[in-house]
Amino acid sequence: MSIESSFRKIIEDQLEEKITNLEPLSGGCSYPSYVVECGKSRYFLKSSRESTDAFIKEAHGLDEINKAVDIVPKVYAANTHFLILDYIETQRPTLSFWHNLAERLAHMHRYHRNTFGFYEDNFIGPSPQKNTGGPSLDWGDFFWHNRIEFQLGLNKKQHGWDLNEKTLKSLEALIKKELSSFGAQPCLLHGDLWSGNIVCGKHDQGYLIDPAVYYGDREADMAFTELFGGFSEEFYKHYNDCYPLHEGFKKRKVAYNLYHLLNHFYLFGSTYKGSVESSIKTILQWN
Repeated sequence: MSIESSFRKIIEDQLEEKITNLEPLSGGCSYPSYVVECGKSRYFLKSSRESTDAFIKEAHGLDEINKAVDIVPKVYAANTHFLILDYIETQRPTLSFWHNLAERLAHMHRYHRNTFGFYEDNFIGPSPQKNTGGPSLDWGDFFWHNRIEFQLGLNKKQHGWDLNEKTLKSLEALIKKELSSFGAQPCLLHGDLWSGNIVCGKHDQGYLIDPAVYYGDREADMAFTELFGGFSEEFYKHYNDCYPLHEGFKKRKVAYNLYHLLNHFYLFGSTYKGSVESSIKTILQWN
C-alpha cells in the first residue's frame, strides 16, 4: 500500500490543507521521507508503515530545543506512523552560517535544568537511548550508566562483544572520576550533533535536525562534532568566543565519543571495533 493511499487523508487532516504533490527524498534518513506540497506551502514528512514511537520522541526533542532557541524546524504533527515538519530550503554554508550556528548552539547550551537526562528515553538514530532510571545528579555517574554501560550491554547482546571485569572496572572508575571533576552542568543537548544533522537554510539560518535530546555536559555535543570530519574552524572559534569550553575538553572528548563509537559498533558491526578499542585504551592511560 503506497503512502498516498495509506496516509494522504490523515496528513491532509493534520495540515488542514490539500496535498498537491508528494515527492520522495533520498538519503540521510532511517525512514522513507518526502516533500509534501500543499499549494505554495511545503512540508517535510517522515513515515513508517510499522508503528513506532520514534517520531513522537523526535517531536518532543524538537519541541524541547524550541523552548531554548529558534534552531529547529517547526513540528506540525507526530504520531506512530509519521512526522511532519517545516521543509527547509537549503543552500551552501557560508561564513555567516557558521557564525549563526555557533551563536545559536551556544545559546541552546545555556538552557539548563537541575538534573541530567530527560523525562523520557528516546533514540539516537535507530538505536535506543536511555535517559531515565539512572543517576541524574552526578554527570560522571549518569554518563557511565546511561551511556557507556548501556551501549556495552547492547553490543554484548548484538555482537557477543564484552570487556573483561578488570578492564570494565578500571574504565568505569576513570570515566566517572574525570567527568565528575570539573563542575559539568545539565545543559540542553542535541545529542547527535554531526554534519549530517545540521542544515543551512535561507539567509544563512542554521538548523538542527534529527535530535537525540537530553540534558548533559555541552562538551558531549561539541566532541561529536569533531568525530566524523568536523565542522568549519570558524564555527569552533566563534562558539568558544561565545561560550568557552572548560580546560581538559580534549581529554574528555575521548570518553564522549566512545559513546558514539559504541553506538556505531552496535549498528554497523566490526568496522568500528578497532576505534572502540583504541578509545578504551586511551582512557585506560589517563592518570
